[in-house]
Amino acid sequence: MLGMSYLAALPNALLSAVSSALYALLAFAWLATAQPRAALLRRGQSLSAILAYGALQLLVSFFLSAVLYAALYAAFVPAAEAVHELHFGLCQRPPPAAKGGAPTPLPARVARLTFTDDASALLASASGGGAAGAAAAVAAGSIVPPLVRAYEYAVDMCLRLPETPSNIDVGTFLASMRVASARNQSLLAVDRQLVLRYRSERVRAMWSYAFALPLLLGWVDEYQDACLTLTEGFLNLRHDPARRATLALVSPHACKLQLYAATLTFRARLSGLTYLMTAYSFTAASVGIGGLMLLHWVALLLYELRPVAGAEAKAPPPATERPVPAPPPPPLAPRAAPRAIFNTDDGDDGLGNDDDECSGDELDFRSEDGSYARGFDDGRGGPRGDSPFYPFDMPPARGDEGLRYRRGR
Repeated sequence: MLGMSYLAALPNALLSAVSSALYALLAFAWLATAQPRAALLRRGQSLSAILAYGALQLLVSFFLSAVLYAALYAAFVPAAEAVHELHFGLCQRPPPAAKGGAPTPLPARVARLTFTDDASALLASASGGGAAGAAAAVAAGSIVPPLVRAYEYAVDMCLRLPETPSNIDVGTFLASMRVASARNQSLLAVDRQLVLRYRSERVRAMWSYAFALPLLLGWVDEYQDACLTLTEGFLNLRHDPARRATLALVSPHACKLQLYAATLTFRARLSGLTYLMTAYSFTAASVGIGGLMLLHWVALLLYELRPVAGAEAKAPPPATERPVPAPPPPPLAPRAAPRAIFNTDDGDDGLGNDDDECSGDELDFRSEDGSYARGFDDGRGGPRGDSPFYPFDMPPARGDEGLRYRRGR
């Protein structure tokens, strides 16, 4: 699927973080809206409202499941193939023949690839001035993403060669490839031969007449695509993966070889679940997303049923008889009013004797509990001052025990 390939190209950490955040957000929203949702369904809403609510839940579940499946696909399934452009340099002529009968190397055109995630160090070394920087840039070649470790890869190379007399004169040439690890361990060494397909002068003339107008308008070109499989599979070690790849086109007439373009393709040899997810991507995505949605709804259903089961298990047994209320406490006995005795300054006992002499006299109040206060008659029927009994708000008399004051006028 085209969309799935774009999602798989994103960084794995970003996809995992986004999917985890979305699932956490859904869980929080589901818990926060548990009571409103239950109240909504209990009130007996219309059928259209219930269907709209269910469709919204399915849409959210599908979106989150699709994001999670894309994250799992990017994390566990490597790219099925990686295509890199090759940039062959100028012809490298062999050094002078050494003494002693050693074979003289043939001229070659060389392209280099460097597999790394961190290109800063290589770029820093290549950016240095002088011959050292130029040599580092040539040695690094093209910087490409690394291959997935512990997987086998098949390697294909395609060359677009123009049908020029120079290329026809080159004839057969050799395509050589070497892959080495960071520890300089050889992972692949292979040589394959290539040659342009032969076409007679008559066939080429007929082809030129048939495509005369497209050739004049520049819609087509006279070239051949020479493709071959360099290896059916080499293992990219887990602990010492591939670091450098060197390709060379070797021929006695390699300096005359002309190229329009060249590509190198690494095809991962998948097996098991990763092969099914890649070869049958639509079917695998449908099953995977559907399974994640089913797992999501089963988990939510179990969560919704958990509080109900717990409440039924902890429900108290029904009461068989009504409890008898406790009797109210007995009322407190009323406190007896204090008895007070007061005397006037003329010797009157304050019990009605010498009524005419009471006005304006000072009064001494003394209760039976020992409290004492002083006041005087204001001439209007009652004492005033600092008496605690002012204005004679006394309880009613019971016989001779109470306090009575009468104005004798």
